[in-house]
Amino acid sequence: MDAPVSATRSMARGALAMMVSQGVTWSATLVLTLYMPRALGAAGYGRLQFVLSLISIFALFIELGATTLITRVDQIGATARALPPI
Repeated sequence: MDAPVSATRSMARGALAMMVSQGVTWSATLVLTLYMPRALGAAGYGRLQFVLSLISIFALFIELGATTLITRVDQIGATARALPPI
């Protein structure tokens, strides 16, 4: 059998994986930032940014109330399951 992985080694492996993934993210962002405007043109890139800004605005409003709503619905469902039908 293999020996259990120590907590330090596990944390180091996780930290390395996060650093590598962050590097990939930054590299992809740099490449796409340089490539997308040229590939889409001014009008296409403007449309893309407009859609992304709308998504960001809607996401903001969803985040303001979604957590509370999900918690309330979950509590209502738990209460309904706990009470016997009349």
